[in-house]
Amino acid sequence: MAGFGVTAEEKDLFPLACLRISPLGAKFAGDMSHRDVLGSLMSLGFERSLLGDIILREKEAWVFCAERIADFICDSLSSVRHTSIKAVRVSAPPAGELFRTRREVIQVASERMDALVAHAFQLSRGNAQSLFSAGKVFLDGAECLRTDAEPREGQIISVRGMGRFRYLGAESRSKKGKWNTVIERYV
Repeated sequence: MAGFGVTAEEKDLFPLACLRISPLGAKFAGDMSHRDVLGSLMSLGFERSLLGDIILREKEAWVFCAERIADFICDSLSSVRHTSIKAVRVSAPPAGELFRTRREVIQVASERMDALVAHAFQLSRGNAQSLFSAGKVFLDGAECLRTDAEPREGQIISVRGMGRFRYLGAESRSKKGKWNTVIERYV
């Protein structure tokens, strides 16, 4: 569900809530990971489809969710990993860039999806290929079953349970003929 330029009158058409999750004792809390926050939310018994993006900022997280479960999350979620937290409704996510990325150069034999996934997540090519048949690889949000697909510059490749990155294209060739490809990993 997404709404762009939603007016106050149209707010009911997009029943989304934004929650801020912060530690009770920030001095003693560690940074939260996407996996930690999602795991804690899923342990409350929700389907993944009711939860949207999770935005991380050091020791805090902002979560988009369906309006109908927001109050339950605020009342029931008490910890993320080993940190006691509080969840409250907020009117907007944090200001500034929502997602942070890190530019990386990876060397691949070809610009095929299986090679990119294998090198980006430090897997063998065979293990990367099994992710495709398991339906865990997505190209711009659509399931990708073809290991030989070649992404276009700017497309986002995500692997369920591992992360996602934006493919920026091949930069150059190495002396051994491999492609030096550039990705922006979401961190």
